[in-house]
Amino acid sequence: MKKSRILGVAVAATLAMGISSSALATDGYQLIGIGQYAIGMGGAVVAAPDDPLSAAISNPAGLANMTPQAAFSAEVFNPTRKTNMGNGEIGSHSNIYGIPAIGWVAPAFGDGIVFGGGVYGTSGLGVNYLQNIAANPQGFPYGGYTKAYSSITFIQMAPSIAMKVNSHLSVGGSLNIAAEQGSFQQTLTQYAPATIIQPGVGPVNTVAPVTAGLNLSSPSWAYGVGLTLGVLYKVNDMVTLGATYKSPMMFTPLTFQGGAQSAQLALRQIEWVGFTMQRSSCVPNRS
Repeated sequence: MKKSRILGVAVAATLAMGISSSALATDGYQLIGIGQYAIGMGGAVVAAPDDPLSAAISNPAGLANMTPQAAFSAEVFNPTRKTNMGNGEIGSHSNIYGIPAIGWVAPAFGDGIVFGGGVYGTSGLGVNYLQNIAANPQGFPYGGYTKAYSSITFIQMAPSIAMKVNSHLSVGGSLNIAAEQGSFQQTLTQYAPATIIQPGVGPVNTVAPVTAGLNLSSPSWAYGVGLTLGVLYKVNDMVTLGATYKSPMMFTPLTFQGGAQSAQLALRQIEWVGFTMQRSSCVPNRS
C-alpha cells in the first residue's frame, strides 16, 4: 500500500472518530456500508473498494485487483428508541442487533479473471414496545396492555465475477440475490369479566382478554434478484475513477397471515378450549 493511500485511510479514520458523536450508522434503515473499511469511509468506496465486502456490494470491478482472500465482519447495532402510546414514555424492549458479513475472492477461468462475492445484511429495523394500561371501571376493571411491534430484515448474497482488462481498466458484475422479511403488530388488549359454562358444573366466572388492532406478527418473506455492474480506471498512482450501475430488484410479493381484530359490543357465545364462554361485553370479532 502506498504512503499516500495509507495517509488517506488514516485521515478518514481520524475524521470518523472525531465526529462520532454526530455520525449516523444508517441512511434511514439502510446501512451506509458493509464492513469496517466501508463504514470508516462513510460508504464512499465506489472508486476504492479495498476488500471483498466493499467490492461485492459497491463496485465488483475492484475484485479483479485483489489477491485471493476472505473477509469477515461482525457488527453490533444498538439504537435507542422511545415512544409514548398514551400512558407515558417508554423504550423498546429490542435494542441489540447483530450484523454479520462475509466476502471472498479467488482466481477463476484464466489470467486476470476472478470469482468472488459476499453474503451480508444490508438493512433492517425493529421495535418492541409493551405498555400496561390502567384499569377502567366502565367495562374493563382489570386493566390490560398495548403492544407495538415491527421487524424488517434484508439479507443479500452477491456472487460476482471480475476481469482485469489491462493495467488501467477493470470491470466486474454481481448477481444480487436477496431475501426480505417483514412483520408488524399494533394491538390493544384489555381484560373483562366473562362467564364459562362448564359441562357438569355450570356457570363459572372468570376474566377473558379482549384484543383489538392489527396483528401481522407472523413473519412474511419475499425474494428478489437484481444486478450490479462496475468499472474501475486507474489514471495514475494517485487517481482512480470508479462507476457503478445497480439495477432495481424484482421481488416476489410479501404475503401476510393474520389481519385486523376489532372489538364490538354484542352478546356472543364462543367455543373456548372445549367450553362455551358467554360474554355481554366487548369481545373480539373473529369473522
